Amino acid sequence: MTTTGKKILIIDDDPNITDVYSMKFVADGYTVEVAPNAKAGESKVSGGYVPDLILLDIIMPGDNGIQLLDRLVKNPILEKTKIVIFSNLDQRADIDETILKKIAGYYLKVNMIPSDMSKKIAEVLAS
Repeated sequence: MTTTGKKILIIDDDPNITDVYSMKFVADGYTVEVAPNAKAGESKVSGGYVPDLILLDIIMPGDNGIQLLDRLVKNPILEKTKIVIFSNLDQRADIDETILKKIAGYYLKVNMIPSDMSKKIAEVLAS
C-alpha cells in the first residue's frame, strides 16, 4: 500500500512522542498534523482537516482522549477516518463498548517503537 497522500492527525500532549512519531511517519510518506490536546485536535477537524487516521492519546490535560473519542466517532465528517488509540495506559474498560467497536486499534506506547507503529498504521489504513 502506498502511503503517499495519506494524512495522519496525532493528538497527544507529549512533544517527545509527537516529534519522534511525526518524523517517522513523514519519512514513511505520510502527511502529519499534530495537536497538543483534545481542543486543538477538534479545532483542526472543525477547521476542515479530515485525516485518514487519527492517532489519539488518552491521558491529556483538559478534555481527555476518551471524552474526545466520544465526539470524534459521532462526527459525520470523520466517517471514513480510522481512529487508533495510542496511550500509556490500557483504559479500554473505561470506553463505552459501542465506541470501542468503532476504533481501529488500541496500542500501548510502552510496547511500541516508531517503526512498529508505522507498520500498524499501514495495516489499519489498508483494511
